[in-house]
Amino acid sequence: MRERGPWLSAVPSATRTSWLSSSARSARLRQDVTVSLEDTANLRRLLEENPIAAWSGGRGTDHVSYFAYDNGRLRFVKDVQPDRREAFQELVREIVEWRLAAYLQRDEGAAEDRFVCKVSHANQRPLLFLPDRAHYPELPSGWTDVSIDGEVYEANFVKVALNVVRRKGSDANELPGILRRWFGPNAGLPGTDFRVVLEQDERGYTLAPLGRTS
Repeated sequence: MRERGPWLSAVPSATRTSWLSSSARSARLRQDVTVSLEDTANLRRLLEENPIAAWSGGRGTDHVSYFAYDNGRLRFVKDVQPDRREAFQELVREIVEWRLAAYLQRDEGAAEDRFVCKVSHANQRPLLFLPDRAHYPELPSGWTDVSIDGEVYEANFVKVALNVVRRKGSDANELPGILRRWFGPNAGLPGTDFRVVLEQDERGYTLAPLGRTS
């Protein structure tokens, strides 16, 4: 069975919404998308020029092309057996998430309004370790409003960690559930390397996963 990608103008709504949401909520990704996310024609042109041209042209893979692009369709050129399709899709998804996370972490300390936090755990509950405040004195401290997946929460930034996130008017800690929703039941456990980005813009602080969109 030969895997074929969808035509760009007919990307499944869930995939398109996920990608657009990820780009919209990350200042770093918004800088890379140099056209309006609502401008379908120019967005398609941008994707065709880069990264599709690089993928189909074998750039970075010793000129061996693993993808082909024709008539608006991007496809993987190797054969994938039907009984291996699900495992192959999961592998590709993990590789994409890893590469996106690695890309977003390049020069992660260069911006004063962007901080990358390591997902760890304490007492079997995931939490976030903050970057070193000695190097990043701009980090918020104490209770701070933070937008997460479009909802505003109160987050408690202590000296080295963010360990409590709650809805306004509630004492329940929502952070473990949020991190497990983003990264699964192993969020923060030894052997994992999940990270979250804290960004500040004119609207305030936003917390979002690196490499995952949901």
